[in-house]
Amino acid sequence: MANKDAKPKTILKNFFGKNEHFADVMNAVFFQGKEVVKPETLHELDSDVSSSIRMKEKVITEERMRDIVKKTSFGIDWMIIGIENQMKTHYGMPLRTMMYDGLNYVKQCEKTRKENKKNKRLKTADEFLSGIRREDKLKPVVTLVIYFGEEEWDGPLTLKDMLEQINPEIEPFVSDYHMNLLEVRKSGKYRFKNKEVDEVFRISRHIFAGEYDIIKKTYENQTISTEAAMAIGCITGSESLIQYAEKSGEEEESMKMCKALEKLVEEGKLEGESRSFILIQKLFSENKIEEVKRVSEDKAYREEMYEKYGL
Repeated sequence: MANKDAKPKTILKNFFGKNEHFADVMNAVFFQGKEVVKPETLHELDSDVSSSIRMKEKVITEERMRDIVKKTSFGIDWMIIGIENQMKTHYGMPLRTMMYDGLNYVKQCEKTRKENKKNKRLKTADEFLSGIRREDKLKPVVTLVIYFGEEEWDGPLTLKDMLEQINPEIEPFVSDYHMNLLEVRKSGKYRFKNKEVDEVFRISRHIFAGEYDIIKKTYENQTISTEAAMAIGCITGSESLIQYAEKSGEEEESMKMCKALEKLVEEGKLEGESRSFILIQKLFSENKIEEVKRVSEDKAYREEMYEKYGL
């Protein structure tokens, strides 16, 4: 059976996998917009982090594929950076990212062991035990989870968030693992400098908030790349926008954003593609501005209004 999320995941992977887009997101989230990660220093790495871990006489094989993983240099040093795309809240995400990062470290160790063995660098019993010398060091691994959901992320952000209540006496000895999270709906606080990246996050936020008047006013006479439009369609769950952008992309690399949004309005009304979209349109038509703001922020109230309007 085909995975219905496969196409959106591929579109988002291709968009954020572009070096200029990848670098801009990392700089905005981690470095307050300062250009620390440079597109020209990014190099694609194998997204397959599957590994075999030997434990005494038993070998455990862990198969995992990352969404996007690259390495970048900082002067004479370098590090590994990964992006994991999430359409929905994953309540085990801190553990999942910890595993991805851990498997990246395992791959580094395996490579170091093979090089040490091949070049006969191991001299002492301690070095032969692990296959690693004291001076051998690993490169840091950083993962950013991008959450595209319309609802606020209500899942854990750390490994400790996933644990049962810990006795205060033992908590200092329990290791933790922090997850780096970027929520599209809260991305307004970041300074994205790449035009396409900024448009994708900005327009998606406006759509989630039901601010179609702002989109129309801002983009009425502007064009947007078909690639960015497809990414917006994936984030907001708008199949019609994806199809419209794909069709436009066959002829040109850019398109009129306002026309695409008008098409989305029409098809949303006819097909019931987005209940929140239709609800907001109904409230706007009744000049219920305060209700529009409330349904955009309050999930329980939004469900109540769905029922009231028969959606």
